[in-house]
Amino acid sequence: MIQIRYSSLKQLEISGNVDGLQMIQQTLLNLARSGSSGITEIFADPLSDPAPYDRALLKLTIQVGQGPTIIAVPDNNSVLIMGSPDNLERLASFFDF
Repeated sequence: MIQIRYSSLKQLEISGNVDGLQMIQQTLLNLARSGSSGITEIFADPLSDPAPYDRALLKLTIQVGQGPTIIAVPDNNSVLIMGSPDNLERLASFFDF
């Protein structure tokens, strides 16, 4: 399971156990290599303590797009990661544990 914490000062933390982080990595790689403009949602632990951040977010949405990787918090419940297949594949290396 993963935890996603966010602060209004534009601070974001995605953490979790090794299985949860490897799931994010594999999802990024699968989408990057799919050859299509896919989208996937990964749900986070709804009971995680947000401290020292303002709040815990409920889901991570990963979407294949174009250009550089963009990480945004479009609402109070989720974080969006979107980028070209090459850039999503590069980002996946940060979740290799």
